[in-house]
Amino acid sequence: MSDDSHWLSLTSTHCRSRAPRSRNFPFPSDISGTVGDPQLAIARTASFKMQKIIRRTALARNQAQRKAIRAAKAAEREEFKDALRQRFAFNRIELDNVRAERIRRREDWLRGPLAPKRDAGLDAKTFGSLSPQAMNPPTIPKHLRRKYINIAAGDRVCIMKGRDKGKIGEVIKVDPNNETVMVKDLNMVRFHGCIRSMSTY
Repeated sequence: MSDDSHWLSLTSTHCRSRAPRSRNFPFPSDISGTVGDPQLAIARTASFKMQKIIRRTALARNQAQRKAIRAAKAAEREEFKDALRQRFAFNRIELDNVRAERIRRREDWLRGPLAPKRDAGLDAKTFGSLSPQAMNPPTIPKHLRRKYINIAAGDRVCIMKGRDKGKIGEVIKVDPNNETVMVKDLNMVRFHGCIRSMSTY
């Protein structure tokens, strides 16, 4: 056996031990020759390199997909936390409005004719009205919204909770972004002589 044939046989044996045959990527069958054939050794080496490249590409693609999924979940969590903060702030504004109006009504009752005129001065333009933040509930994240809303404008609905429980009214407006409806002449609050719609259902 010559030195060249010995080197080729060792090379083919070494390649065969490091990377076994794969069913997905078989050796080319059109190359014929003996074990010490240089063409067969080159074809096997190229096949192993191609398998390694394909394996690394698949691993990189899977890793990128996992990173994208984790980033999407993190964005959904942040959006949900932001929606909760907006909801808490909206509820806080609503409670503050009710508490302030109770204090004003009690003060008017205690002072009688000496009560301050609240429809004059700096608060004359905003007296008896609600802020835009109090009239517009916060939006719900898209991944948490209902797929279908079975209520449309013009429907007659019955209130199931709250002060107006059991009352029936007509739906004026449906907002799918915050999943609320506005019912005619219901959920009204008297603000110092002026009747205003407090919020939507």
